[in-house]
Amino acid sequence: MKRTETNIKKWLSENVWNKEGDYYSESRKSVLAGLNKTPFLKEIKGYCNKTGEVLDCGCGDGTDIELLWNSKSRFTGIDLSRIAIGMGRRRLKDRPNVHLSVGDIEELSLPDKKFDLVYSLHVVEHLADPERAIEEMIRVLKPGGHLIIYGSNSGHPFEFSPSTKRGILNYLKREIRLLLRTHLFLFFPPPGLSWDRVDPLMVTQGFYTADSDTPVEPYLGTLLTFLRGRGIKIIKFSSGWEWEKRRNFSSLSFLEKLFEIPKSMARILGKANISPYNYFGPFVYMVGVKAQ
Repeated sequence: MKRTETNIKKWLSENVWNKEGDYYSESRKSVLAGLNKTPFLKEIKGYCNKTGEVLDCGCGDGTDIELLWNSKSRFTGIDLSRIAIGMGRRRLKDRPNVHLSVGDIEELSLPDKKFDLVYSLHVVEHLADPERAIEEMIRVLKPGGHLIIYGSNSGHPFEFSPSTKRGILNYLKREIRLLLRTHLFLFFPPPGLSWDRVDPLMVTQGFYTADSDTPVEPYLGTLLTFLRGRGIKIIKFSSGWEWEKRRNFSSLSFLEKLFEIPKSMARILGKANISPYNYFGPFVYMVGVKAQ
């Protein structure tokens, strides 16, 4: 399949997101095991509790809304999958302040400046055109409103997505290239996100495994630059170094040990808040405010 944003999204929509199967039950398990245990969940819920209009971009089957729900705010969820929206409507049918709709977050059919809080959780890595989607999130956010993005941070030298090209030489070349690029970005920030585009693993392997539908590898460093250039004041960010679960070094394979040594050095520098190493943790998490 020739790579374009349009046909990647079309293929994933037809073969993954709008196809009957275990995708959303597995995704729900992942959310409950992951987001539900992160230190960020309580913080995100706090923003939801003190706001009026909330938009979940890429809401899936409504699991995130279920975790973040309160009776006072009005929750809107948008997702490309009719299957997921159907599941979410059934799950949240007794919550009248929740409205879920099928839609494309890269082309939101919503008015400008409508929402007090817009969030997107574990979604950006699944987008064919994340720049367009983020710009849409900013468009529908009220001035003074909060934007929250949380997801994987696989676009730096020491993290990989399931779709990263395998092989030790590929890994080494990728690590060197991204080390050089992320340092260069400190002095010459790119105009866009400049996230690596990858062919989703599911296209070649033919069946779903966790995050095998990811077509891009997000990077926190350029996300922050991108948002600042579009009128978002960053009030908090983290790449997750402070709560990353480290694996026992003796249990790692030779290849894993080879990459763990420089990663350990990056972790020390990152925890000391030295750039770009403070952007090299396992996750993207940011909270920003739209300029008045």
